[in-house]
Amino acid sequence: MADFYQDMQDTAAELLTEFNQGVIHFIPVVQGPNDWDGVTEGLPVKIEATVKGASAQYWSDLITQSDLEVTAAVFDQVPAINGLVSIDGDKKQIIQIDPIPAAGTTVAWRIFVKG
Repeated sequence: MADFYQDMQDTAAELLTEFNQGVIHFIPVVQGPNDWDGVTEGLPVKIEATVKGASAQYWSDLITQSDLEVTAAVFDQVPAINGLVSIDGDKKQIIQIDPIPAAGTTVAWRIFVKG
């Protein structure tokens, strides 16, 4: 069964690469060496992704009509809620991250960002 999900992951990456929109990066936020140093932005990771307005089925108190839905192929890191997504150089705050599918081997990521 693991081979099936690996094939699905490869297919998702291939499709998202083909329909890639603009330059999209995930920017991890890293804690400084000491607690008092605060956080800094880590090295941006280019991701293969598409961006669209948040679908109505996901609207909630957290996700609104003006937010964006980023569908991204699996990349070298697991995205974290405290990170940022840069869309054509415009940094956006992450508000929710959903793996696709919800359980098992992740094939793609659905990342919601503030519009």
